[in-house]
Order: sequence, then structure tokens, then C-alpha cells
Amino acid sequence: MRSWWRERSGAAAGRTILSSSDFGRTHRRAGAAVGAAIGLFILPRALRLGRESLRILLQHAPVDVDLDAITADLVAIDGVVEVHDLHLWTLTSEMEVLTAHVVTTDATGAHSVLDAAREVLATRHDIAHATLQVEPASHHGCEDVDW
Repeated sequence: MRSWWRERSGAAAGRTILSSSDFGRTHRRAGAAVGAAIGLFILPRALRLGRESLRILLQHAPVDVDLDAITADLVAIDGVVEVHDLHLWTLTSEMEVLTAHVVTTDATGAHSVLDAAREVLATRHDIAHATLQVEPASHHGCEDVDW
């Protein structure tokens, strides 16, 4: 019983001394200043992280990728006639994803075009995950979609 009383009375006495003296008020102000400084340090980082997270959740295209350059590089592959329905978005903070329809001449093999396209995307544009639909030039159907 006695030790409980000493603990409580010691804490109450310390609280009274700190709250009634300049020492307590000075440290209270210092604590508030340190808390404000920590908040100001964290705020811009939290805003940047929130902005990046929102871009990922909304599946925005990466800002530093040139879609016209990607299209031009894919069309430059031997046997490729056209690229359409090209879509690029951020899946995670470390991964961009690309889908595209690649139109080839009728004589061109799909395997060689796929291999070359994946190589171009990985080495020149740092896109490791791509889903490519290879279509021969004689194929019709994509132009009929009007969405």
C-alpha cells in the first residue's frame, strides 16, 4: 500500500512542479516545436507518396515514357506494318505494363515479331511486361470496333 502511494504522490508532485515552473513551460514549447518540425518533415514525403499511389490506383500512363517513340520502334521491326491499340499504364511502382496490336505482313512469322518486340520494349523502354497481339495484314476485325 505504501509503495502505491509513493508512486502516485511522486508523479503528482512532479507534474505540479513541471506545470508551475518555467522548466515545464519551456519544455512544453520545445516539445511543440519539435512535433511541428517532424510534421513539416513528413508532410511533403507523405504528399509525394500519396500522389504516386493515386497514379498507380488510377492506372495512369508513366509520365516519362514517349508512346510515339514506342510505336515508332515497334513499327521499325522487320515485317511490322502497323501498331494500334497501344496502351501503357503503371501496375506497381516498379512495373509498367503495355498492350498493343502489332500488324505484320502475311509472310512474317509471329514468333520472330514477338521476340523482337519484347527485346525492343525491354532494352529501349524498360518495359518488361507486354501483351502483344500479332495480326496478319489480311486480318480484319479490329477496325470494326467503334469504342
